[in-house]
Amino acid sequence: MPVNRICIPLRLYRGNGDLTALKLCLERICPPEKSRPINIDLPDVKTSEGVSLAQTSVVQAVGEGEITPDEGQVLSNILESRRKSIETLEHEQRLGELEKRVNTTNKQL
Repeated sequence: MPVNRICIPLRLYRGNGDLTALKLCLERICPPEKSRPINIDLPDVKTSEGVSLAQTSVVQAVGEGEITPDEGQVLSNILESRRKSIETLEHEQRLGELEKRVNTTNKQL
């Protein structure tokens, strides 16, 4: 698309004081970046301990300027979801073991 076909309407919007229309045009031409891949080394997060170590790595990366605080927050939210899923699985396993013990005890009585 030729530059003039873009610039002339933008000048008209600006000249008319229609900043909203100007903003919409500019966002259409050059949309704001939503997010980018976050590349930091994290430990394995298959266990609660791994998630805790990963959280420490995220905090350190933010502190050292390797990632932005917003990116750190995104990673922390993902890690928190992972921690909750591990915790839920562990609770289900423990509950299953307790139910087996209760059933075994009841059969013996």
